[in-house]
Amino acid sequence: MPFSPTSYLNLTNSVLGAGVLTLPYAFSLTGIYLGLILLSTFALLSAISLKFLDESLTASSTPPPPSPPSPSSTNMTVSLLLPSSKPPPLPLPQPPTTYASLSLHYLGPPISRLTTLSTILYSYGSSLSYFLITLNLLTSLTSLPRLPCAIAVCIPTLPLTAMRDISSLRHASLLAMLCVLYLAFVLAYRYSQSNEQEGCERLGWDWKVGDVLRATPLFCFAFNCQVQYPTIRASSNEDENDDEQDDNDDHEDLRNPSVPPTPTHPPQSLLISLTMLTCALVYSLSSLTGYSTFCSTTPPNVLDGFPDDDPLVRAARWAFAVVLLCSYPLYGSAIVREIGELSGEEQMSFGGRFMWSAAIVGTTAVVAYFEPPLDRITGITGAVGGGALVYVLPGAIRWKAGGGGGRIMAIGGTIVMILGTWAVMR
Repeated sequence: MPFSPTSYLNLTNSVLGAGVLTLPYAFSLTGIYLGLILLSTFALLSAISLKFLDESLTASSTPPPPSPPSPSSTNMTVSLLLPSSKPPPLPLPQPPTTYASLSLHYLGPPISRLTTLSTILYSYGSSLSYFLITLNLLTSLTSLPRLPCAIAVCIPTLPLTAMRDISSLRHASLLAMLCVLYLAFVLAYRYSQSNEQEGCERLGWDWKVGDVLRATPLFCFAFNCQVQYPTIRASSNEDENDDEQDDNDDHEDLRNPSVPPTPTHPPQSLLISLTMLTCALVYSLSSLTGYSTFCSTTPPNVLDGFPDDDPLVRAARWAFAVVLLCSYPLYGSAIVREIGELSGEEQMSFGGRFMWSAAIVGTTAVVAYFEPPLDRITGITGAVGGGALVYVLPGAIRWKAGGGGGRIMAIGGTIVMILGTWAVMR
């Protein structure tokens, strides 16, 4: 399947978001050198995790090759890097379109329900953080009370969250990416004009273990897009299959009518690599310049460190409000889909989608109105939801699908989840 620009924009938009604002604060906890190492490591791990999911999605609808004869020796050493000896599940007619349905195929109903609950909790935490940042930005920009600003945020997010097909957000995704790039430019420009501050003692290796553990969930949160990936991939496959069907219709005389066209679902290695590379570069630029501007006084939201009357930063605040308004539906619609999976309504009616969307938007608005701490929300969301959805479950699915490396990722993700949660909550 050719590279899909729409899928690239939607997947990149699902990654880039609050991390542009929060990673400078993470760098203030780790220092520049260790921060760059952690940023690169989590970008690579997230790409590997997406690759595991992508190959598992492809294998879910691909008949397995004939099994070779069993070896006669019974004292073979089982390595952590070798696939499980259990046979993978039988192939499906089509790849799963949601994270929960992929988990159901490989791990069974109990783990699938846990996956659904984890996805709902993680997506809700992400939606809450996006709503909170957008509300704070609008309050600062307009000088209006929080209540009318919260209502203003609800007006566009509710209908966007209730949409069934998120591919219609492709134009908004392009706008969101441009806004994020503008924000990174503003941070770099303001850094170039700022005087070197005192207190930048963490440019090197001067860091504390507790601070690094607190920063780890923020890096995990920044590169999370696994929840949206099956749906984005399915939308890309549908568009490609429609194009192939049109081509077959144009060349019907050359096609054997007794052999129906078979949809193909090849891996998306190029899409995953370009997405993670783009996000890592943008995050590196914003993190380095944002932290270097404020050093040890870097706030959890880097834009809060600039004066309200700065014209470039004011435009960046408006731009990032647009980014989050475009990103919020990607997580809100994921919650609605998972609720449909949990309740057995895979094709939920518009009324049901609108009702659940209103509940999601309304509750996040109420919680955000009382200004909970942003670093706690992103930290807990990244530690609990991110650790489970980015590493533990993709590793377990990979292990069950018969691929190598899944067991190591699942165990490592569990360790990250436990230590990160402890560090954020202490």
